[in-house]
Amino acid sequence: MEQLDTKELLAKGLIACMKTTPLEEITIQQIADAAHVSRQTFYRLFKDKYALTNWFFDRLLTQSFDQMGAGKT
Repeated sequence: MEQLDTKELLAKGLIACMKTTPLEEITIQQIADAAHVSRQTFYRLFKDKYALTNWFFDRLLTQSFDQMGAGKT
């Protein structure tokens, strides 16, 4: 599995956790479990859950700007 794919899995895991739990209360283990990866994999890619959150929102922002540049809304 590629690093980007794993990061996306972790982001989806975080989103799933946030449906029921505030970010401050979510553990790395919960994110890893939701993404079906190990804690070690999480920490190989991100320093903490806030780094994952920042990566995810940066990615969303970039995609939004790319779509705007292509004339999409």
